[in-house]
Amino acid sequence: MQATELIELLESLKEEEDLPRQVQLKVDEMIFVLGENIDLELRVDRVRSILDDLEEQPNLPNYVRTQLWHITASLEML
Repeated sequence: MQATELIELLESLKEEEDLPRQVQLKVDEMIFVLGENIDLELRVDRVRSILDDLEEQPNLPNYVRTQLWHITASLEML
């Protein structure tokens, strides 16, 4: 998987209607980080950090949590 594919996956997650505002902001941040023109390893580390913060959210819908796990696994393929 490439960073652009991961960005597309995040964009589709962002379009979910019942996505909490806090999660939307973090998804936007991950999209921004992945699009930056810096070393891929640094981008992946920053996105992992954001994902760690998100997974601690108590109000995270189960389907969103599952999608975040998928994104985490996809980061391993970059």
